[in-house]
Amino acid sequence: MFIVGWGPREDRLRDRIRQRGLGDAVTVTGRVPSVHEYYALADVFVSSSVFEGLPIAHLEGMAAGLPIVATDIPGVVEVVVDGETGLLIPPEDPGALASGMCELADATRRTEFGHEGRQRVESKFDIGANVRQRQMFLWVFFLFGGVGVAERVDLTEWFDWLR
Repeated sequence: MFIVGWGPREDRLRDRIRQRGLGDAVTVTGRVPSVHEYYALADVFVSSSVFEGLPIAHLEGMAAGLPIVATDIPGVVEVVVDGETGLLIPPEDPGALASGMCELADATRRTEFGHEGRQRVESKFDIGANVRQRQMFLWVFFLFGGVGVAERVDLTEWFDWLR
């Protein structure tokens, strides 16, 4: 297992791993220049965050085809679909986190979640499509007279046209 990243509890975490004799099974990487090679090695992306804005690392994991086990917190719930692209667990519940990881021991389920996650990132979080969609909105906004445009024009067909 790789624990990728750093933080104020890093030394304590390393000590606990050493004390429990898990040094051969668990590696704490600390700060790394790039996480992408770890995505390629991973079977599952796991996050125990208690706070996220837009969880970029989760999106990267999903783009790499990894199923997600993450906390059910704002930001993450906008990205990870529980039971479809991964599992959402209560924050600050190590037992639930461990259970979620064990649930994804099944390779078929990991593959399904990973595939769905990658599809979700490609369809919902593609930067090019998002830029085109916003450009189109602004074009329609100004073309049809600014404020109140959504009341006069069904923008759904315009946004669907972009995809």
